Amino acid sequence: MNFANPSGLWWLAAVPLVVLLYWLRPQRRDVVVSSLLLWRRSLGERSPRALLRRLQRDVLLWLQVLTACVGALALARPLRPLPPGAQDLVVVLDAGIRMQAQDISPSRFEAARRAALDLVATGEFGRVAVVVAARHPRVLQPLTASRSAAVGALRAASPTDGPSDLEAALRLAASLSPLGRSAQVHVFSDRPVQGAHSHVFGGRLDDVSVVGVVASPFGQGRQRVAVRVRNDSPRPRRLEVSVQVDGQPAARLPLWLPPGGEGTARAVVRAGQLVEATVPSQDLLPTNDRFLAAGASAPRPSVLLVGPGDPFLEHGLRVLAGRVDRQEVPQPQTWSGSEVVVAHRVALGSLPPGSYLLVRASALDLPLRVRGTVSAPEVVRQAQTHPLLRFVDLSSVHVRRAWDLEVRGGEVLVEAAAPLVWAYEDEGVRVVLVAFDLRDSDFGLRPAFPIFLANALDWLAGPAVRTVEAGTALSVPSGAQRVARLVGPGGAVTLQAQGGRFLLPAFDRTGVYRLESGPLRRWWAVHPGPAEVRGPAGAGVGALRGVDETAEWTPLLLGCLAALLGAEWWLFTRRRGPAGGAR
Repeated sequence: MNFANPSGLWWLAAVPLVVLLYWLRPQRRDVVVSSLLLWRRSLGERSPRALLRRLQRDVLLWLQVLTACVGALALARPLRPLPPGAQDLVVVLDAGIRMQAQDISPSRFEAARRAALDLVATGEFGRVAVVVAARHPRVLQPLTASRSAAVGALRAASPTDGPSDLEAALRLAASLSPLGRSAQVHVFSDRPVQGAHSHVFGGRLDDVSVVGVVASPFGQGRQRVAVRVRNDSPRPRRLEVSVQVDGQPAARLPLWLPPGGEGTARAVVRAGQLVEATVPSQDLLPTNDRFLAAGASAPRPSVLLVGPGDPFLEHGLRVLAGRVDRQEVPQPQTWSGSEVVVAHRVALGSLPPGSYLLVRASALDLPLRVRGTVSAPEVVRQAQTHPLLRFVDLSSVHVRRAWDLEVRGGEVLVEAAAPLVWAYEDEGVRVVLVAFDLRDSDFGLRPAFPIFLANALDWLAGPAVRTVEAGTALSVPSGAQRVARLVGPGGAVTLQAQGGRFLLPAFDRTGVYRLESGPLRRWWAVHPGPAEVRGPAGAGVGALRGVDETAEWTPLLLGCLAALLGAEWWLFTRRRGPAGGAR
């Protein structure tokens, strides 16, 4: 018999301990009696042979010994072989970018899919599940006895332009089996996997790819572009990098690459929102010959400033935001046209759904109370890991006076004698509150102020544009919007707001994704993931091959253990009798 946890058998050492404790139970004390006629049998039990006979007759002792044995076996998790056709099958299909290589016709992914379909159709298994290994592995089909459902899930799978996390996919596959029953895990990939049945497709991949594009402002109406290219082949390459800005040709840059090395091509081109760099397709993986990135002229969120103006606040918003409107008197019914509302030194009523930056301003429906003011507060704690305080240090900021706030929720980001910066998020509402006036501090004069303002706009509205790797899944604050439309390379999809956010599906393909909802406009430039050569996967996920043809006795042993404990308790209470004394 095999054991999944052989170290559990060490608990069998508790058996002699139970017997020893029984042997060493309290001794009888001497008592003067009038006659030994009734005590001779008891005195006879003091001999070793009598004690052995007593051990043989004590049912409670043997119940305790049996309980210790069953408990040790349950901890050791004994395994029993499964009959043919009773095992479950979990298919893990690698959908990473390397599986799009065409060294196997028509591609590694299609060859792996065909092999997986053959296994599902011809193998003798009880139930089948399908897991796709992408940047974020997901279950396409939970364990099912329907072969047609598993086949349909495999046919619906498609490769992605991002990396694949096979280790996470193996952990997900192992979690699909119920307690006491394991499954055969078959991985279809371009690399071997430890702890599962590996089906390997393809070998070494000689690849030239664009691995990075960075655009930065360079004077009026221009931007500097740097393109990084990797040569994962054993021979040098001389090629030409093409750069496009907003779909129009902008530059052609010659580049020489050593074997296994990288090179960078740079150029100054006209400003734009989208930069695309491509190299001629000279290998069997053309997907990563193209790289998209956000340009230096990316769109910015629209802002509404409510209340009296402040020169530092107004100037910072005009630099960072796309459009800044003014409103002296609050008119909440008009706020849905702006992505972020900045309220400065103004009293607000109830906040409609949206994103708000409040500078010494509050609202009736926020979980806080202004108890007064505090003078010269000194910062004692900052939540440096929060996105609002990225590259921001307020420890030396001088504040003459601030509100004395009592908050009942949210997160205090900067704390002195009272909270100085507070963040709050509820369904449909996101708030950043600064508890002091900029005129009562030197915060507006410090380099940290524009950085904090940019962080606040990004956290409240989400970045207007972002360069992300394929396979990334994002969420965007919905504000006052309830429905959004996401348009990508694969078509359009309608999204519903959940908990004040739009949860976007994973960006599995390279291209431009645009999100539109009322005034909300966001887009993402999605580039391919890395395709470098990797070693075997599976380290740290546990060996599945050794147990994939067996099932555990653990559930049955746990049931026996519960029955033994119940019987032991029943016998013990009967011996004590109804009054609690010995019978």
